[in-house]
Amino acid sequence: MTNELSNVYIDEDGNLQFGDQYLEEIEQKQASGNLRKNTDSLEKLFTKFIESSQDLKKQNLKYIAEKFIIERFTSKNTNPSQWIDVFEKECLRFDITEDEKKIEILRLFMDKSCADWYSSMIIKLTLNSEWSIWKNKFCKSFANQGWNQVTYALLFKYKDGSLVDYAIKKEKLLLDMRTSIDTGTLVDLIAAGLPGFVLEKINRQSMEDTVDLFNEVRKYEHLMNKNKNGAYTRYENQKIYNKIEERTACKICERLNKGIRYHPEAAFKLIINSKLEIYGVYDSGSNVSLINSKLLKLKNENNNVNEQNLVTINGVKKTCGLTKLKIKIFEIEEKVDVYIIDDAHFRYDFLIGLDMIKTYKLVQNEKLKITQKLYFQQENIKKEERIIKRENEVNKYEKEYKINFNEHIKEKEFEIKVNHLDETKRKEINKLIQRHKSVFAKDKYDVGTVKGYEARIDLLLDKYCSKRPYRSTIKDKKEIAEQISKLLDNKLIEEFYNATILPNELSEDCIHSDWIRDKERALNNTLKSHYYNKMCYDAKRKNREF
Repeated sequence: MTNELSNVYIDEDGNLQFGDQYLEEIEQKQASGNLRKNTDSLEKLFTKFIESSQDLKKQNLKYIAEKFIIERFTSKNTNPSQWIDVFEKECLRFDITEDEKKIEILRLFMDKSCADWYSSMIIKLTLNSEWSIWKNKFCKSFANQGWNQVTYALLFKYKDGSLVDYAIKKEKLLLDMRTSIDTGTLVDLIAAGLPGFVLEKINRQSMEDTVDLFNEVRKYEHLMNKNKNGAYTRYENQKIYNKIEERTACKICERLNKGIRYHPEAAFKLIINSKLEIYGVYDSGSNVSLINSKLLKLKNENNNVNEQNLVTINGVKKTCGLTKLKIKIFEIEEKVDVYIIDDAHFRYDFLIGLDMIKTYKLVQNEKLKITQKLYFQQENIKKEERIIKRENEVNKYEKEYKINFNEHIKEKEFEIKVNHLDETKRKEINKLIQRHKSVFAKDKYDVGTVKGYEARIDLLLDKYCSKRPYRSTIKDKKEIAEQISKLLDNKLIEEFYNATILPNELSEDCIHSDWIRDKERALNNTLKSHYYNKMCYDAKRKNREF
């Protein structure tokens, strides 16, 4: 209290007064006690409110997860250990230190198949397990041990688009591959994927960080190809497409009030009368072909004039004549009828319609490239393929139907060795022999079997052979057989199995009478026919399958 206030409110005895009246004294102990109680209760309520609000924030994991600066983890992520380290840093940033809370919030960042992995780990380990176990299991389950990530990151190059976008993406790929990579190597690897003409303009010594490289690359964005809409376009050959051609709107669409439309045009070279080389435009919407009158000298002939209204890609035009020209397109040269147009607004030299497209066999692909499909070449190729296929089939037939490889072996040199085989294999061989006994050759005239049927020829005496040069009755055959048997018994004739000589020859002791000579001549003529047929069959059997 100041001196002025004490002079006004305090008297000589020290009592409080105001004017001539004394002021009553009020006890302040009880009032101060109540204030302290009120303030203590308010403080307690405030602390409880703060604690409850903090507990709510801690319990609302989705609210916390939304503030995490980290992407969802998928199976396509190439570096799981790096991702889990970033996740732990984000947990520390939001004061999440309990293992149970970390495991719970990890579920919110699992995507697609990784969510199935989380549910299976919950069954195995439960939420009460330690975070270090979960971390080890996570890194082992999603570890990438292959080289695909490394090769893709190192070989990633600029193709199209923005140069800065390429540089940023290349930096991310390299950091995902290895976080401990130094800045100098990082800058070199990013610059290695840039186009050559851009890389030559960048000073390598001034590039100390990737930021410097980004700023330097941004200066050369104007050198890349852009269209009128601002989008980047890519050309395979920069020398050819150094200038973007101006497009003209379709006049037909303008007249029909369908707005401004641009239709693709494909031009290629053609030769007129073996002298003039011009460029023709492929127009599949026109039924006839058109030529500009500037390229021709019109003849004043009545039969040359043929006026007609046509609809083409250049709009509706009226022809002023018809001419016949010798035109060569690619490999085909023909004389065709072409309509003449004399119009200042006709900006084409030559329009190729459907008539010439069919005559010259022209084809246009999705890239507007015109090619010529020569059918006769394809037919010749098909014929050659058929001939080759037929020859292969003949060779295959000759290889399949050939004589057995062991027929040239002599009987004395042929040996059967089965001593090195066990009993089971011997039994199998015997079973095969017994089962296919009829297939094996019985003598040197046996030709085996073809497709399970015997091909051996049996000459039956009771059957009449119409192919014999001398016919004889059954009685004559019996008589001849009896006489031959008697001659053989008396050793007057001998048997031979050689087909090149007569089957029966008289011995030296034979009496050469007239009757015997006649019988011998008849016998030999009869047997010749048998062995002649046998020789013909033996000559053909070489191509048989045994």
